[in-house]
Amino acid sequence: MREMRAGELMTPDPIVVLPDTPIAEIARELRTHDIGSVPVVSDQHGKRLVGVITDRDIATRCVAEGHDPSRCAAKHHMTQEVVSARAGDDVNRVMELMAGAQVRRLPVTDERERVIGIIAQADLAVDAVEDDAASPIDVAYTIERISRPAHPERKSMH
Repeated sequence: MREMRAGELMTPDPIVVLPDTPIAEIARELRTHDIGSVPVVSDQHGKRLVGVITDRDIATRCVAEGHDPSRCAAKHHMTQEVVSARAGDDVNRVMELMAGAQVRRLPVTDERERVIGIIAQADLAVDAVEDDAASPIDVAYTIERISRPAHPERKSMH
């Protein structure tokens, strides 16, 4: 197994939004860039991670609650307690963080908590396995843990 670090796996300089960015604008960015989430940062210069907003957050926390996406801001619907990796973390640590937090996308931050990249579940499945940095079994296990239902006791309503 080759040792691979988060800095090699990540997409550098990801799209980010500010806390005051309107939800409708974020939804357009998600669609334009074909992504499912964006880090929310303190400002465009410092880029300190303050949260993440996902397409699911928009659907369940904004639209489903009857809010107007053109009048709501990221800060009202984002997830604030966000797990992040460091560029020097190895691929096993990245998988641990993603599985533990059940997230499909993991921000990568520097020592000042500034967003420098993002790692998607697909980066593990393709890049880490192709580069022999992670076994397909370990990646499959991680993806299974990420995908576990938050409420396994819920039953289908057929």
